[in-house]
Amino acid sequence: MMKKIMMKKIKTIILTCLLCLVAMFLISGVQTEAASGKASKVKITRDSKGDKEFAVLKGKNKKNQIVWKYKTKGYVAPWGDPIKCVVHKKRVYVFEVNKLTVLKKTTGKKLWSIEIPYIGEYECEFQGNQLYVIGMSGPLKKIDAKGNVIWSAGECDCAWHGNMKVKNGKITVRHDVFYSDRGEEAKVTYSAQTGQILKEKYL
Repeated sequence: MMKKIMMKKIKTIILTCLLCLVAMFLISGVQTEAASGKASKVKITRDSKGDKEFAVLKGKNKKNQIVWKYKTKGYVAPWGDPIKCVVHKKRVYVFEVNKLTVLKKTTGKKLWSIEIPYIGEYECEFQGNQLYVIGMSGPLKKIDAKGNVIWSAGECDCAWHGNMKVKNGKITVRHDVFYSDRGEEAKVTYSAQTGQILKEKYL
């Protein structure tokens, strides 16, 4: 009889210890999550391995602790820069060759991703949550906050775009021009509403 009672007490003690260990594990997990919190800033590091370039993004909280991490694929860059990372308001825009991925700044959660017909050298501007973007070998595009392409401007014999400005319902972009006897550069003005080319000035 005494032996059964002792065995029962031992089982109770063992069970209690196991429950305590589980509770400590759960509490520890909650504290770790609370310590991480939400990212308030994003650190972007560029690096290369062999002939490929890549970027590593780290979302950090106010204590400079890493909350989330995102690494792009590695890309060979025969012309220009294949990767561009931009933090805008509560989002992080990651341009990788022919793909755009948008992350939530506080958590690193992927909000959406779309394909865009460029091979790098991105130039972009924002108007509210709407994005205007152009890259080497592709037309200017307007993309909304959900990743929908609102319009795509007409093609032109040009590349190496730069100096994009959005003002008074118009977008101006400076282009290097290929296959034209009118000049080596062109300043093109687009309608921000429709993407229609309003004016071309060759320099």
